[in-house]
Amino acid sequence: MAMYVKTTIKQMVDNIDDERFLQAVKAMLETYQHPEGVVAYTVVGEPLNDEQYQKHIADILKEVRAGDVISNEDLKKESESW
Repeated sequence: MAMYVKTTIKQMVDNIDDERFLQAVKAMLETYQHPEGVVAYTVVGEPLNDEQYQKHIADILKEVRAGDVISNEDLKKESESW
């Protein structure tokens, strides 16, 4: 049964071109194989331990305090030209 499931999953993954989704699947597999210390993931699916997560949050807060952000409205307007 496990071999059938593995084969089915491999076939399904082979047909997916969504990079973000594949990164998330990769992160899940890495966590399954090495679960110690993973507390969060970046938006592209990279696993973070507690120290990396705290630094990530601190970096984001610095950007927000420095005004290096974009409003949802401005992002919507900008994305219309993509």
